[in-house]
Amino acid sequence: MLTLKRIRVKKLTVNLYNGTNCYNAGSKAIADFLKILSSKGYRILSFRIPIGKSKAAKLYLLIRDVLKGYCTIPLGARVVYVYPDILQYDFLFPLLALKKHRKTAIVCDIDSLRCGSGELSREDFSRIDRFDEIIVHTPMMKEVLVKAGMNPEKLKIIDLFDYLAERPYTGVRRKSNRICYAGNLDKSIFLRRLPLLYETEDNTVGMPSFNLYGIESPNLPRSEHIVYKGKFHPDDLSGLEGSWGLVWDGDTPDTCGGPFGNYLRVNIPHKTCLYLSACMPVIIWKEAALAPLIEKNKLGIAVNSLYEIPERIAAIPEEEYDQMFRNVQEYSAKLRNGEMLGKMLE
Repeated sequence: MLTLKRIRVKKLTVNLYNGTNCYNAGSKAIADFLKILSSKGYRILSFRIPIGKSKAAKLYLLIRDVLKGYCTIPLGARVVYVYPDILQYDFLFPLLALKKHRKTAIVCDIDSLRCGSGELSREDFSRIDRFDEIIVHTPMMKEVLVKAGMNPEKLKIIDLFDYLAERPYTGVRRKSNRICYAGNLDKSIFLRRLPLLYETEDNTVGMPSFNLYGIESPNLPRSEHIVYKGKFHPDDLSGLEGSWGLVWDGDTPDTCGGPFGNYLRVNIPHKTCLYLSACMPVIIWKEAALAPLIEKNKLGIAVNSLYEIPERIAAIPEEEYDQMFRNVQEYSAKLRNGEMLGKMLE
């Protein structure tokens, strides 16, 4: 579906729409990008993938609509793309050179780093390098791209993604051992091993307890310390319970490993932005790319292992936690107002 009016605007963003699950946080980031871009005066050029058609018919209709849409882009316009999103279709790349417009990419994910060997693929590099300006997650992601040969001058670091909320959290959080984890619960293999945390202590007083949010998985452990709280709409943060939000991935509580765990070394996990938007201080892996930002701005704590959590929480005075909460409140306002992407577009 083409949603751009035929007017000679100078700021546009291109989006691929295929229908999404409203409880899928993966589509939340792109939806927020589009809202922020629209608020900044960008017109949205949106293409819908036809439903109920053959693969060949879908591709034909998409190519037809894209070509029509590109005819409406004036020379010299600034056009913002989300990578990979619509750019998963190779036929679009020659179109980038047909029009003389300023091309900006917001990197949402780099699949070869996230799901593959952890090495940047030639395909991802060549696709991303076609843009005039590239908004990347962290200094570590920029370093990966520069080492591969990309011009550092066209790379801009966003640090955190915005997280808009129609129903924000309005309460006051107090220090406790209650930890929130929101995300793909079935993919998060380490959750199945959370009971190991309680086997190391004779007395579980002071041990953390976990509130798990997301689509229910039959593989989740259940106990008085591990409670499944259901799923929530990504725009409604009003009911998230916990004093801390956990940023962790991989197979084990000991460290973050495997493709998804190692991806934390370069990316911005969207759940970090969710927690901060919900005014929830963060517990993050010490080797994650965001750990320095979290520690420097006193937005939470960084740990090497989940086994460290009881001692770390116990060592934090209530006054220090209260200050963390106030720091997070300030960041929450920035993320909910779209300030992070906004400053990239200035």
